[in-house]
Amino acid sequence: MDSLIRLGIANSKTVELDTLDISENVNVHVARMRSAAAKGQSYVLQLPWNTERPMSADYRANFTEYWQKLGGNIGQAVAPIPVPESAASTQTRALKVRPDVVLRVTPLDVNVVYQRLNWPQDRAYDLVIGTNVFLYYGAFEQSLARANVSAMLRPGGFLISNDKLEDKVPSELKDVLELPVDMSEQPLIRDVVFCYRRAN
Repeated sequence: MDSLIRLGIANSKTVELDTLDISENVNVHVARMRSAAAKGQSYVLQLPWNTERPMSADYRANFTEYWQKLGGNIGQAVAPIPVPESAASTQTRALKVRPDVVLRVTPLDVNVVYQRLNWPQDRAYDLVIGTNVFLYYGAFEQSLARANVSAMLRPGGFLISNDKLEDKVPSELKDVLELPVDMSEQPLIRDVVFCYRRAN
């Protein structure tokens, strides 16, 4: 949400976010977060990162700048949980997310490999983000997920993932971007961002 607002892609007053998850723990946690927000309580996010992780100087500089600003459009910085001595390489900051923002997050118990939401067109998603999820499935299941996400997107909507999705089941999703991101050169640590767009 914060990134979409910061980039001017979403309206801070109207943007909504659904979490599609099969984990009961995740869904209950988000529901409790919303319940507390309805009573005026903020939600505190802890944002740690491991400074010993190999990163190129350029990547580290850009990452650090992003991390320091993360959340500025949806809350304010607060004191983080202290880091224990055994995790001295971990830097952390905390963010208190405003209740009005929390109330725009809705948990949905959905397995996108085998299920889809039959939204009316005016409720379809503009953007779906799925990272570190689809790699756990084979080619056929990835293709089902691709088709199901496509059905939940509005025409022109996007799916962004760091997993290359197979295309063995008919869908309206077209590959539009494959962007390698080198976090470190020695040793080489690379992630790839894949972007898919639903046909109009």
